[in-house]
Amino acid sequence: MRLTTAAVLLLALAAAALPLHEPGAAADQRAKRIAQLPAHLQREMSLVRGPAETERALAELARLSPHDAGSHHVATSGHVYVADIFPEMPEMESNQSHVRSPPGAPREQPSRDAHAVHRRMFSGTAPTAYTYEGVPVHHSLPGAPNVLYLDFLGPTISGTQWNSDSGVSAYVAIPYSFDGDSTVLSAAEQKSISGVWARVAEDFAGFNVDITTEKPAVFTSRTGRCVITRNIDANGAQMPAFGTSGIAFTNVFGDPNYATLYSPAFAFYNINNNYREDIVAELCSHELGHN
Repeated sequence: MRLTTAAVLLLALAAAALPLHEPGAAADQRAKRIAQLPAHLQREMSLVRGPAETERALAELARLSPHDAGSHHVATSGHVYVADIFPEMPEMESNQSHVRSPPGAPREQPSRDAHAVHRRMFSGTAPTAYTYEGVPVHHSLPGAPNVLYLDFLGPTISGTQWNSDSGVSAYVAIPYSFDGDSTVLSAAEQKSISGVWARVAEDFAGFNVDITTEKPAVFTSRTGRCVITRNIDANGAQMPAFGTSGIAFTNVFGDPNYATLYSPAFAFYNINNNYREDIVAELCSHELGHN
């Protein structure tokens, strides 16, 4: 059978493309890409379950800034998470403005509040109610299709990727408390919770999302949660990424398994000056932003 020039060229191109689709060649390509990663990521990538999960991790790591590679980690599922360490912050001056001055305006002394954006929209908003546990109930945009829940109650976390990768079947998070009594919320702690909510709500004010302190009736793929807790749980177990200020998976909001496997994010309020509401808020916004 005689082949036309065009047919010969097509066969040659197909033959040349075959190695790129062979498992061996694909594995070699992945190995080369992994070899370019920092040592800790190379170790974690060796534990990822399979080729598809490995490709997911490599794609997500390529999307993230290489300057922050030291804080990037990979779960066995191939999902990437970030373990953040916040530096110690100077004391907050609550009477300073959080609004950036427009160009040409007289310069103000920079605020030493770690949360460097204004919060006039929500600051001072009275809670609509209090939960049974005493948490002040706030909603920034009731009825929004996207919800970010600030969880101060110390939930039990089980069945998540955090659990399967750490081998801890259940984390019993410690409720938010800075007076030594985690069984009841004091008036000062309730005020602090409202302050944290106001700052986080301001951060997300430009989005169609409800920032709330009220536990949603149902957690969907569009329901985020940040647990504000200590880095040691009630049973003495070290929380995920112990020694960091906060931790969260990246680019998982909307994933079908988001609520069950890749949530919550964590903000550890006992690290450095993290008892302060401005830093707690900064952590919550930052970690939920990773999701």
